[in-house]
Amino acid sequence: MNIKLFGYWRSSASWRVRWALELKKIPYNYIPVNILKGEHREEAHLRRNVMGALPVMEVAPETYLSQSMAILLWLEENFACEPMLFGRDRSQRYKIIEFCEIINADTAPLQTPRVQKIHSEDSSKKIEWARHFTNNGLCAFEKGIKSYAGKFCFGDKISAADLFLIPQMYNAKRFSLELNQYPLLYKIWDSCMATQECLSSSPENQIDALK
Repeated sequence: MNIKLFGYWRSSASWRVRWALELKKIPYNYIPVNILKGEHREEAHLRRNVMGALPVMEVAPETYLSQSMAILLWLEENFACEPMLFGRDRSQRYKIIEFCEIINADTAPLQTPRVQKIHSEDSSKKIEWARHFTNNGLCAFEKGIKSYAGKFCFGDKISAADLFLIPQMYNAKRFSLELNQYPLLYKIWDSCMATQECLSSSPENQIDALK
């Protein structure tokens, strides 16, 4: 299977998928799409994803899948190897998805550049907006995950919840939020960032990263 991943180095959603591919040791070709140059709005990319968003994964010739949650579920079902990103127990699976959605639905979309721009053209107000919604999401995540966390979000095995959380914490750092104000999440951050798969998939280690 020749998997192609179209992404952008600093895209949180792209990082989630890169990390999953690294964890499951699935070979893939990474193809950068430069958002700053508007390549995501070009006809070639819109044929892959009508929303023009990233990431997009080509799972078969001219067969594309977008939205990071859908891609992770596809990988889980087609590569049923460790780590099982959504757990092996059905009830845990739903709980993992719940925490993924705290980031995916209620946090990340509200702090994207396109939303910031609609809110204001003033750079300081854009950052204030992003900080507000990022902090709200991380505070909720910190409070809710206490009953489940170990070394990672769910015990001592990496799950999809970690793959959604860590890129959002990376964004929090970009917005000058102190990660140590979320002590449990900060410990999970350290645990994840100590793994080779997380580091290999992280933004700065991508071929399109701005140096």
